Amino acid sequence: MQAQPYRSVEEKPQTENFRYNISNLNDALQQRNQFEMVFDNITTYPDATFVMLKSKGQGGYKASVQLHEKDSFIDSLLNYPTTFQGEKLSFKWEVNNQQAVYVPEDSTSTSASGLKR
Repeated sequence: MQAQPYRSVEEKPQTENFRYNISNLNDALQQRNQFEMVFDNITTYPDATFVMLKSKGQGGYKASVQLHEKDSFIDSLLNYPTTFQGEKLSFKWEVNNQQAVYVPEDSTSTSASGLKR
């Protein structure tokens, strides 16, 4: 049996992959392009409530932010979800046990303060 010659499996230069990955990471950090997330809905279960976000683009990303506490902004989302649907929300969140968790604003915020217009 005759040995086959060595052939490189990868067709693209490695630098193209790095540029694409860095561009994707920057987009995710800046929340732009496919990572620009808007309000989709708010889902309530017996043991948890989640704000559901989706990317503006077709077939894009979805994300959820768990609510441990409610404030006037969350009350507005619960009572008038269609008002906020498809809008970019501006609210604070942190990662806790590998889950994004909503951080309530102080009591001086208004119900529409999370809506970025």
